[in-house]
Amino acid sequence: MRLEPDPKPPTLDVPIVDAHHHFWRLDGGPLRYPWLQDPVAHDFFLGNYEALKRNYLPADYRRDSEGFRLVTTVHVEAECDRSQQLAETRWLTELSASHGLPGAIVAHAWFHTDDANQILEQQASFALVRGIRSKQIGRAHV
Repeated sequence: MRLEPDPKPPTLDVPIVDAHHHFWRLDGGPLRYPWLQDPVAHDFFLGNYEALKRNYLPADYRRDSEGFRLVTTVHVEAECDRSQQLAETRWLTELSASHGLPGAIVAHAWFHTDDANQILEQQASFALVRGIRSKQIGRAHV
């Protein structure tokens, strides 16, 4: 006997703040994600990430979270090309304005570069930025 999955997910009436998720558009979007778009696989400490190599946008998130009482979400920088760290924050701000997600952003800035103060000031100018994540150069998605 084969059981078919329930087409409607269960409802959970608990307020949820998703404190860490990612959006990206890989089919001609405004940003480049080397770890997702380069033809050569990157060394990823969590293993195979082929299933992630697709667009993931607010409509996808809403579908995946259907049945839950989502209060808001926090997008944590998603390893876009580091020359685009401000562009990622701008794009996410536009997504939020048009789709209501994300509700907050943890943006990227390196603390060791000559322009760190300038980047931090620019990131702080976006109303949705609530924090900064800075990761070592050369490390895979950590």
